[in-house]
Amino acid sequence: MIRRLILTDFMAHARTELTLGPGLTVICGPNNTGKSAVVEALRCLAENPSHRLCIRHGAKEARVEAEVDDGTRVVWIRKEKTAGYEIHRPGVSEPERYWKLKRQVPEAVAEVLRLDLVDLETGELIDVHIGNQREPVFLLNKPPTAVAAFLAASSEAAHLVGMQKLLAGRTLDARRRQKELSSRQAAVARELAAFAPLPGLALELEEAAGEEKAVAASTAALAPLAEAAGRLRDLGRLLTQRRREREALATLRPVPALADAPALAGLLAQGARLRAELAAGEKRREALAALAAPPDLFPAARLSALGSELARTRRRLAGSTRTAGALAGLGTPPAPTPAEPLARLVESRTELNARLDAARRTAQTLAGVVPPPSPADLSPMLQAAAQLRELGRRLDAACVTRIEAGARIEAARRETEAALAEAGSCPLCGAELTAADFLDGVHRHEPA
Repeated sequence: MIRRLILTDFMAHARTELTLGPGLTVICGPNNTGKSAVVEALRCLAENPSHRLCIRHGAKEARVEAEVDDGTRVVWIRKEKTAGYEIHRPGVSEPERYWKLKRQVPEAVAEVLRLDLVDLETGELIDVHIGNQREPVFLLNKPPTAVAAFLAASSEAAHLVGMQKLLAGRTLDARRRQKELSSRQAAVARELAAFAPLPGLALELEEAAGEEKAVAASTAALAPLAEAAGRLRDLGRLLTQRRREREALATLRPVPALADAPALAGLLAQGARLRAELAAGEKRREALAALAAPPDLFPAARLSALGSELARTRRRLAGSTRTAGALAGLGTPPAPTPAEPLARLVESRTELNARLDAARRTAQTLAGVVPPPSPADLSPMLQAAAQLRELGRRLDAACVTRIEAGARIEAARRETEAALAEAGSCPLCGAELTAADFLDGVHRHEPA
């Protein structure tokens, strides 16, 4: 319940403070003294209207402050271009501020004031707290359907219907949230599907590493065979060369004359060496003929690709290790500076710039305006107003005196009635005497 109301620069009130009692509070006074402004202040506090005519002439803003039972104070502030709220809670140094509301009332303010409108099933809003001056008593100007809807809204069934609507809204929100989560789950599943081949690649890398070790072991085991095959190929080439030399000797000319004996001796000696080497080659070929042919090499195309991929992976790992080592010495990044004060400063500066531009435009518009004439002498009007106030004060005092006199007359009448009822008859003439006859002057004493 609101226990104190303060109006500052609101319509005709420069500074007015009203303390409301626990029961009925009556505000009385002459016309045009600001009684309706108090009701309008409560309406502005509860509904946050858009008009700015409530700002007192010459002031920059109007303020309506209400204090409730627990000490919480709600302040409605109306400026030239905007309106807002402040909530001052007991024990809290900084108030809660709400601006840029677009004619909306914050939920926190509504919870403190508890002046909400009643929402009927027909969609109509009924104000059960604040009435207009020229409208009749609450609900008398409404059709019977609205009255029935209001009475139904205050019953238990209306609460159940409201709870059912609230539950339906929450169910729709839950279904919408479920759809969003399902879409998010599908997106995450698609992202995870891109990583599905990773276990298979890791297994193939392990198999390739095992095959690489097996090939290395096979290569080491086949090294003697490869060396023997190389020697066999060398012997084959030597035999082929000796065969060609023998064919060349077969085509030699007949034995030359004795003059060519030294050359013939050299040729014979060369032939003997060739035959000896040929015999040795034949023996080596016979010795190597019993050896089995070397096995075919393992197909290394896939192994080569896996080895290349492994090398690239190792290079990336080395780069990541170097990056991690370079970043290990970095300190913790500083905490970001709160941007809320800066945002408020920017908002205030924007508002000031807008007001400055408006003031400049107003100054340009008023530059060519003729100065206003000098005001007339208001002293007679002020004297008349003072006389009227004095007459009003005297009239109020006379009313009070009249009421007091009426109370004294009524008390004397009751005392007289009690005395006459006790006496029963006139003490002078002994005739029957009633209080009405005595007070109205009907009873007369005849002269003797």
